[in-house]
Amino acid sequence: MASSHITAPSPITCRIRRHPGELGRRSPLAGQIELENNSSDPIDIVYERHVLQFLNFNNTALDGHELPTTYYGDIVGSVGHNPTLRLMPGETFVHNVALLGNLAEVDRRPGRYTVVAVYEYNNALYISEPYTVEVP
Repeated sequence: MASSHITAPSPITCRIRRHPGELGRRSPLAGQIELENNSSDPIDIVYERHVLQFLNFNNTALDGHELPTTYYGDIVGSVGHNPTLRLMPGETFVHNVALLGNLAEVDRRPGRYTVVAVYEYNNALYISEPYTVEVP
């Protein structure tokens, strides 16, 4: 007997985008992470240091090999207040990020990179679409 699987929509959508301001025009590495609540209920993200402590970037070079990185969430500092982010249905949280920020500077060479954001919270992974970064 064949089993059927029902896949529920992800309660959170994770996206990467270019920083929309002057910073984004000056640097291809200036980006933003967006977390959107797709559910019909509020989502509370409880954190100790920063809501981005659960974020990581997987970086791939143009030739397809994955680059060694540190965990992005480890490089963000503590905000020191309000240890819960509440996202109401349809609400988004947007924060500035350094695309390739978890890649050692010695490994950042001119060229094209693919960046995928992985937000891991409460035993679930929320993965962005690949985003291309061009380093001059």
